[in-house]
Amino acid sequence: METGARPRSAGNLPAWHSSLHLIGENEYEAEINVHVGPIVGVFSGRILVSNEVPPESCTLTVEGKGKPGFMNGNGNVQLSEQADHRTLMKYEGEVANWGPIGGSRSTHD
Repeated sequence: METGARPRSAGNLPAWHSSLHLIGENEYEAEINVHVGPIVGVFSGRILVSNEVPPESCTLTVEGKGKPGFMNGNGNVQLSEQADHRTLMKYEGEVANWGPIGGSRSTHD
C-alpha cells in the first residue's frame, strides 16, 4: 500500500460507515460506525500500516474504543490481483476486545 493510499475494505462491508484520515507516515485516525447484529456504535481509533511490500502485503495494527467496548489487534494482509481489475484480500491476525462486545480474544484466518 502506498503511503497516503486509503484502505477501502471497511467501506465495502455492509452496515459500516467510516472515515479515515492520514495523521502521520503510515498512520491513520479512523472512525467507524458499526451496526452488525447486536453490535451498534461508533468506534474511534488509530491504524498503523507497517511491513509494506507494495502491492502484495502489509501488516495492520489497530486500536479503538467506543461505547460498545475497546479493541486492539494486528494482522497480516495479502493482496493478489484477480481478473476484471479486482483484488483478492486474504488476512490473518488477532484481536482482543473488552466491554459489552468483548471479554474475548479471537484469531481470524
